[in-house]
Amino acid sequence: LNALKAAASGGRKAETLLLAALALDETPLHQLSRDDAAITAGALFEVGLEETARDLARDILRSWTVHRHFNAMAARKAANAS
Repeated sequence: LNALKAAASGGRKAETLLLAALALDETPLHQLSRDDAAITAGALFEVGLEETARDLARDILRSWTVHRHFNAMAARKAANAS
């Protein structure tokens, strides 16, 4: 993520977008830490990709919410089964 922050600080839009995509390539959104999510969306916002940054942030929040919801449902189901 250091290269992503450096690209964003340098105003290199295409490089920032590419590095953000590479950073997220292998990671399910619900597994992103808050810090990594903020750095990635913030870098996109910093280079002028505001709509893309907002869309990414929204998708991450939805992913966290859905993941938490289904984990809670599974836990309740398991508790009721025992």
